[in-house]
Parts: sequence; C-alpha cells; structure tokens
Amino acid sequence: MPRAGCWAHARRKFIEAEPVAREVVPNILALVKRLFAIESRAEKSTAEERLARRQSESQPILDSLQALLFEQKEKLLPKHPLALAIGYTLNQWKELTLFVTDGAVPIHNNLAEQQMKRIALLRKNALFVATENGGHTAAVISSLTSPGAPGPPTRRQPATLSHATSGQLA
Repeated sequence: MPRAGCWAHARRKFIEAEPVAREVVPNILALVKRLFAIESRAEKSTAEERLARRQSESQPILDSLQALLFEQKEKLLPKHPLALAIGYTLNQWKELTLFVTDGAVPIHNNLAEQQMKRIALLRKNALFVATENGGHTAAVISSLTSPGAPGPPTRRQPATLSHATSGQLA
C-alpha cells in the first residue's frame, strides 16, 4: 500500500517560511489553496468523479507548483527556511501527489491526526483517573463526545451519566 502525503503539513512549512520570503510564499500558498478549493468542491463526489476532477484541475496546478518550487530552490541557500519548506515538499512529491492517481486518497490527513490526538490525550488523562467508576465515567464521556458517537440518548443510552450503569451502556 503506497504512503500518501499531507498537503496540510506541506502548506504549514510554507506558512512558517513566509516571514522571510514574503515575495514568493504567497504565490506558493495561492496554488496550494487552489488545490484545497478543488477538493472542497469535490467533497460529495464519488471517488471516480473526484479522480477525474483531480486529473483535469489539480494536476496542472501541481505541475505549475513543482516548476515554481524547482525555480525557487535554485535561488536559495540550503538552510534558508523557504529552501527547507521546498525541500520537504519536493522530497515528499510522490506521496503528496498520490491523491491525483486515486480518488479515494485524501489531500490531507487532518482527520486521522485529530483522532490520534484525541486518543493520545485520553491516554494521558487516564493517568489521573483515581477510581474504576471514574474511569468508566471518563470512557462514557469520551465515547459520547468523539466523532461518530451515537446521536441523542435512546432507551439503551441514558440521558445523564449519573444514572448510567454498565448494563444500560452495553
């Protein structure tokens, strides 16, 4: 399975370099913004429709962006913040452009990272649960507030946690 790159990470590198490269970074960010706009318009599309849109609309932008990055890289010292951002992007180019070859591959992995962060924070916070009942309550709250959590309380799901028993939550 090929590894997909994250354009949100690449974009962040350019945002960090912007204070020292104000003449170039806005052009790069504008191209990346266009990629995200295409993805936004294709959000409700099927993978096949999204792939067709990516190949017709995103690929020319990627070609322009890659040419601009190579052009700018030649003008910079290797340790310049913009050169580092360009180097990151070009080193990840195959991974970053995987999304134009597969309509099911997202342009970024923000959702996955948000989920991993939630799990990491829950694991960290679990260190401070003093009792088994407290742990149970924390688990219930976490499951109710996480993405994909069930909707409003049902007969099997109590409306308040103070009345919850393990039998009701099963």
